[in-house]
Amino acid sequence: MPALTPTRPRRLSRRVALVALAAGVGLVVTGCGSGAAGGTPHPTPLPDPLLPDLEDERRLLAAYEATMAAFPSLVDRLAPLRTNHAAHVAALARAIGVPRGARPSSIEATMATPGPDLPIRPDTSGATGPPGTTGPPGPGPGPATGIAGTPESAVAALRQQERDAMAARTESAVRAAGPRAALLASISAGSACHEAVLGW
Repeated sequence: MPALTPTRPRRLSRRVALVALAAGVGLVVTGCGSGAAGGTPHPTPLPDPLLPDLEDERRLLAAYEATMAAFPSLVDRLAPLRTNHAAHVAALARAIGVPRGARPSSIEATMATPGPDLPIRPDTSGATGPPGTTGPPGPGPGPATGIAGTPESAVAALRQQERDAMAARTESAVRAAGPRAALLASISAGSACHEAVLGW
């Protein structure tokens, strides 16, 4: 029986090896790309529904600040109401989860008043305004400040803002649930009391 001569394994040509390697790399790249493209996109979170209420309370607080600065004779009458609105702003900010000293983005970027941790920090320039206000005395009443020309008309404007705030917080409370609904109802009741006090 003749001896069998072992056959040598056929070597792949360099060209064949390179083609196979390139094909493998292409499959890997294609697979990675397909996985990334087929991933579930993260939905953009919706704005907190309490943000408009926070913005509105900030505006009302700013209106009290401006009125007290324009009419020092009203400070004793308005200061307790201003303090209540400062507490409302802080409570809404906590409910939303606004970080200390920060503002929510987008909708709150238009707010002209300081952050949620009120009362507002006093001005350090050395000038002081009427008790219960912060910073130097503000400009007097007139179209430039949006403050009515007399103390009586300024108080009437605040009363209207309180009525509007009461209606808006009531509507928000109807749409909300749980602790948020209770908070909004409490703020609405506060505005109703303020409106009555301003009418005395």
